Amino acid sequence: MGTIVKICGLTTIEDCLAIQDSGVDYVGFVFAPSRRQVSAELAKTLSGYIKKDVKKTGVFVNPSYTEVARAVYESGLDAVQLHGDESPALLRKIKRELPVQIIKAIRVKNKGDFPSDTLEELGEWFNILLLDTYSQSSYGGTGHRFSWDMIPTFSLWAKERNKSLFVAGGLNGENVTDLIYEYQPDGVDVSSGVETDGRKDQQKIRRFVERVKGIDFKAR
Repeated sequence: MGTIVKICGLTTIEDCLAIQDSGVDYVGFVFAPSRRQVSAELAKTLSGYIKKDVKKTGVFVNPSYTEVARAVYESGLDAVQLHGDESPALLRKIKRELPVQIIKAIRVKNKGDFPSDTLEELGEWFNILLLDTYSQSSYGGTGHRFSWDMIPTFSLWAKERNKSLFVAGGLNGENVTDLIYEYQPDGVDVSSGVETDGRKDQQKIRRFVERVKGIDFKAR
């Protein structure tokens, strides 16, 4: 299958049409407070423009179980991405009661900062570990890179526990190939890096996906 591509922050029908036939594997609808926030009703409408084989993901920050469950059933989500300081109890309840994959985002602060206690507490309950850039003012969507030198430590942790590793934070069509060749994550997650003036840009999306999907490690 190669490297998985997730395009996050879809808010309009035009955004959904921009990814049509692009080869994207996951799309993200942001339910947390954000300029890209959507309601469960809007996400349901937008989902109608997404191909069935593309996994629809709801992005949440410190939600209640009720919020997540409502969005999953009303919007037809295939995965939930938890981007805050969620408790093991919440992840456990979601895993046991909802028919979705769980993506747990970890915001990487500094080189050498590995939240081993947090990961061990939560690790039993999620499927995919997503690395994003830490910010004091928000829980994600910074558009900036974190120190990629930290990726191997997280990658080893994920591999030993049979979990996938996705990387987000400041990716675009220019730097994503460097990331993949050097660190080979299972997936990459992009939002602002495929936008122009705050809107999803079909040409940037296609360029991003083509670059990711065009990498052939056997040919190296």
